[in-house]
Amino acid sequence: MGLLRFMFSGLVTVAFLALPLHVYAQVVDANSDQYTNNVSARDYADKRPAQTAARRRKVDPYTITGYDDGVFSLKPSLEIGAVATNNTDFTSTNRKADVGYVLKPSLSFATSWPVNQWTGSVSGNWISFAANSANDQFSGIAQTDFRLDIRRSLYVDLQAVATVSESMAGQSQVPSAAVASRRDWTFGSSAAVTRDFGSYQAQAKFGVLRSSYGDVPLANGTIINNSAANYIEPTLSFRGTLDQRHATLKPYVELTYDPRFHDVNGDQRNSQGGSVAVGVMFNDGPIWQGDISAIALGRVYADASLGLALNGGVVGNVTWSPTPLWSVVGSSTVALNESLVPGLAALPSWVIGINATYAVRENTFLHAGFSGSITSNGSGFDQTIGANAGADYMFTRHMGMTGTVQSTWINSSQSPSRDEQRVTVGMLLKP
Repeated sequence: MGLLRFMFSGLVTVAFLALPLHVYAQVVDANSDQYTNNVSARDYADKRPAQTAARRRKVDPYTITGYDDGVFSLKPSLEIGAVATNNTDFTSTNRKADVGYVLKPSLSFATSWPVNQWTGSVSGNWISFAANSANDQFSGIAQTDFRLDIRRSLYVDLQAVATVSESMAGQSQVPSAAVASRRDWTFGSSAAVTRDFGSYQAQAKFGVLRSSYGDVPLANGTIINNSAANYIEPTLSFRGTLDQRHATLKPYVELTYDPRFHDVNGDQRNSQGGSVAVGVMFNDGPIWQGDISAIALGRVYADASLGLALNGGVVGNVTWSPTPLWSVVGSSTVALNESLVPGLAALPSWVIGINATYAVRENTFLHAGFSGSITSNGSGFDQTIGANAGADYMFTRHMGMTGTVQSTWINSSQSPSRDEQRVTVGMLLKP
């Protein structure tokens, strides 16, 4: 464990300390739309094509302005507003309405050089209710990615990410008797080396992930200690891609080895895991873009009584833009989530989502989304369905209004079905 902690700390330190040394990097310009003739860093090294008048970047007058000197851009934004719900406790009986406020700050940065890339972002979502603070919700993510182009056919990616999320009573293995949400943290860092061999591409990647689960206080005064579920997960993966230059489809195969080492009860909870994915990346101009694969996952525990955990399905993301006014993004994930219940192995889960945005005018946007998940709870499954719809209206390029209506339904084999409807109205600020 001491060696793993040292490896994890060292990799995170390298990933973050490397970034200030490469302040300038290429990134997608937030002021250009997806129908622009953008050039990848690899193609840029050969020749930067001249932009014709028909293909010059279109400037979105309502995009985040921030700070942009043509080399470095820093773009902050803030959503602040009010939220109303008809079921603040998310229960099947004794539903209670409540109101509160919501804060969604975000900050992204990017650099623009003909070679190398460096991007990063930080975003958060804080919801606080007036009558029941136990159901306040907080989530956030911080990530950064630096690509170093060593040669035209060889480059290195350094990535780091940190996330925080909360699960309310009756969700994600949190007992319905909980009086506060469970707060979970993940920290990860990775380094990948990619080499182009003309008609194919090979990548080797090493990373370390740290996951920790918060304790949960119950109504009877006791506290559930989830420290036994905390673990460190080193990851080693290899990917081979058929990479014909400018090809629309690029099929690949990826093998991953990812053991988990737990802080407590390692003899029982430690496990060996791995996955095999066969997929394809595609880029058909501005209309279709994405990465989709079929994946099989497995995990074997040190405790023979936990047996073998398996899962499989489709993983990926697809963006469809039939016209410059439309953007439809679909995603799918498959996982083996660590169980918080003693005696249960990893629990399989499947999640899908789709979000669409339509630009009615250059300052008016309609958006809608749908999500669905199925997660094993040991004795059955929890099914969650979410739907939302709303609109954004910008008065100026720096200020606007946003509104969203959303519904959530949960059906569990361990508790009665329940649902919630929520309305959020706020201001959008883009300095």
